[in-house]
Amino acid sequence: MRGLLISLFAIVFFVASCKSGGGKGDCPTTPTAIFSKDLEGVETHDFMQTGSEGLEIVSFRNGVFLEIFQSGCDSLRQEFRFRLPNAEEESDPAYWLQEAQNQFRAFGSLGADYLAFSQYADALSAQQEDFRLAQPMEVVTGFWMQVDKIDSFDGPTLVVILSNQEL
Repeated sequence: MRGLLISLFAIVFFVASCKSGGGKGDCPTTPTAIFSKDLEGVETHDFMQTGSEGLEIVSFRNGVFLEIFQSGCDSLRQEFRFRLPNAEEESDPAYWLQEAQNQFRAFGSLGADYLAFSQYADALSAQQEDFRLAQPMEVVTGFWMQVDKIDSFDGPTLVVILSNQEL
């Protein structure tokens, strides 16, 4: 069963993060939007793509503001930057790990196309004992995740990076 989940996890990551580039340039894939303005709970949505890089900006009705940076060709990387309403100036890594799980579980509840996010939350949950801020974790063979926070004048930002290559 674990092998099936690992395979599904990897496949969904690759399908969600890129699409065929139709032979343009040297990169066989290009980023594609994960969310859409028509999705339940989305207030605003914008997606920009240049070559093998993409930027998606989403604000949700619950006050969460999300930027997703996608990049890569042979190795893929997605960086989620969450500005959370009422986020605490918290230094405890467990707080940020839980916030990452909460966000991914919320995305996973958006429908069948977003179930992979629930698996990301489960992968983070399974790594709780070994978790450290800003330290990459190989959550399944060949799939890396990193959770961090950025402190700024307008409050902390939760950062989650997903990659099929060691970070």
